[in-house]
Amino acid sequence: MIDHRRALDLAAAAIDFELTPDERASLDAHLSTCSACRERAAAYRSDAVSIAALPVTRLSAHRSVAVLDRIVAPRRTMPRLRMLAIAALITILAAGLAVGVGVEILRRARDDQLADAPTPQEPSIVAPSPSTSGEPPLAFGVTSEGDLGAGHPRPQAVAAGPDGELIVVGGFSCSGTTDAFTCASPISTTRRYGGEPWTTGPVEVGDGVPTSGPELGLHRIAAGHGEFVAIGYTSDPRFRPAIWHRSADGTWTLRPEDPVFAEARLRTVAATESGWVIGGEVFLPTGPRAALWTSRDAQSWVRVADGPAFDVGGYLETGEEPGAGGIRAIATDGGSVVAVGSACDATGQRCSPAVWSSRDLQDWTPQRGVPTDLGSLDSVASTDDGFVALLSLAGDGGPSAAVAMSVDGATWTVTDTTGFPSDLVPRAVGAVGDGVAAVLTQDSLVRIVASHDGVTWETIHESRIQGSVDATPAPGSASVPDLAMTTRSDGVAVIVGWASLNADEPFPFTYLVTVGPRVTPPPGGSVPP
Repeated sequence: MIDHRRALDLAAAAIDFELTPDERASLDAHLSTCSACRERAAAYRSDAVSIAALPVTRLSAHRSVAVLDRIVAPRRTMPRLRMLAIAALITILAAGLAVGVGVEILRRARDDQLADAPTPQEPSIVAPSPSTSGEPPLAFGVTSEGDLGAGHPRPQAVAAGPDGELIVVGGFSCSGTTDAFTCASPISTTRRYGGEPWTTGPVEVGDGVPTSGPELGLHRIAAGHGEFVAIGYTSDPRFRPAIWHRSADGTWTLRPEDPVFAEARLRTVAATESGWVIGGEVFLPTGPRAALWTSRDAQSWVRVADGPAFDVGGYLETGEEPGAGGIRAIATDGGSVVAVGSACDATGQRCSPAVWSSRDLQDWTPQRGVPTDLGSLDSVASTDDGFVALLSLAGDGGPSAAVAMSVDGATWTVTDTTGFPSDLVPRAVGAVGDGVAAVLTQDSLVRIVASHDGVTWETIHESRIQGSVDATPAPGSASVPDLAMTTRSDGVAVIVGWASLNADEPFPFTYLVTVGPRVTPPPGGSVPP
């Protein structure tokens, strides 16, 4: 089995050269189980087609030599979490580039990519024409909301607080001068009950950018007890996992560095009846460990005692930040708390879905009932009838999606479903009124499905995020890197995310999912779309 780096090298080489039979077999085997590498390989092919279509430009002799030197220069392995030297940023600024542009250039250099993008176009959401079959519309409805305000192009997470207040976090940018600069992560806030517009403001996250590993900024957020808690990474005073707390008066506070989060990778946060819980992993020299931290007041945190239940296998070496199993999402129904994710083999490659549950936040028990097939659980929600989770499974026929359900968080079943798009990539699930909705994607396609019982599903919205109304993106040229979902206290689900189109500027989007009375068409007529 080849690793991600070798697979991407072979995918790139296959564009211009014929692979040996062994190389082709190894590449095909890896791509059949790795959706991330499949998307990257498709992007390579799309870039090659775009570049081939460009007019030929002759370079000067000295420019040709410089480009050749850049291509053949040996790669250097970057250590995990190494900070970008301030001198490098000063050099970029001296060349007349804005800091934000410099950060983007360095990020692309980190990924060893050099691409020519077509002329940017204003993105749009294109939905199919409404059905005219005359059938009654579903009780669920979807509304496409306005943007998140200037300065929030890459939303990653959303939380709903009291009185319909929504807060969205994600992404970061840097600005300043050669003498002083700072990086900030945007926070967009609104009260959707009243239809108020989004307002966006920055939260400072430090003054240095990592060249590998997690990104700066606020990555996940949860609401509870009249407050909000966000998790992510800061470089204040050095690069580290971080927790931000927003009190009831609206003040954001970065918590001081805490040794309890040493070597931690924070993936998810949730409010419980008695306080808060954070899930993720701890990256130790001996291997990764699934990990949970709890707090009663969002101020003082304690790690749940480690034990055999948190064994998630080994590392998957990627050349930079290693991959590993662990906890990816948490849901609570008040009495029970459920954490979902994956556990892998000793090499971190063959991973299976995993579930942990607890009633006191201290004793966590691995649960059975989910498939032992290859895959993961990345999203879970609490509903009126228990818990619903989305399964991403890897098989010989490619990846597939499924639904797992539990009444108490302890016993799980994978339900045979009707109308659930198992051929798409599951991204988020959340309660909507007395039902449940899920979001699935494929390239630039976004599909929202809903169900009253978790068994029978209907598509309630489908759209393709693309460069223009008349231009469908080529396969692999568009994707939805981040997408999140939460449920307001009135039962309305809120979806936020952003799309990447041919390396153009990110395109954020927002949807509201509602449920209401089913409408029946009058005799001999149909319900207007």
